[in-house]
Amino acid sequence: MAVLETLVVHVLLLHWSPRIAWTVFALDLYGAVWMVAAARALILRPVLVGPRMVLLRMGLSWTVSIDRDLIADARMFTGPRPKRRSIDPLLIASLGGPSVLLRFHEPVVATSMWGRRKTVTSIALAVDNPAAFLRSLDLR
Repeated sequence: MAVLETLVVHVLLLHWSPRIAWTVFALDLYGAVWMVAAARALILRPVLVGPRMVLLRMGLSWTVSIDRDLIADARMFTGPRPKRRSIDPLLIASLGGPSVLLRFHEPVVATSMWGRRKTVTSIALAVDNPAAFLRSLDLR
């Protein structure tokens, strides 16, 4: 649909100003490439659970490296979806809602794609298999 819209807008703008039409077309093309890259990053940058660290990533948006000893509680997420702008819990979920909630003994720092840092004490994230993820954390 976006391709069709881009073409229609391009043709309409060509009648008004070719320079603006080609500028808008280039920006639309850049936006399409960016959307494909963001979608691919969701697959190519998975959540990783290691023996000492847990690396949480949501595509290009957020990266959080957590020492496993800092995880106080991990459980299935229930309740309303947190707002994107809320400080706690930090929402690391794409289109669907979060499936797991992690709480920490002390604040951890999450880094955004642009280098912005956010200190949080809990994270709501979406994982493909929440039960397997929680088992892999093994928080006894």
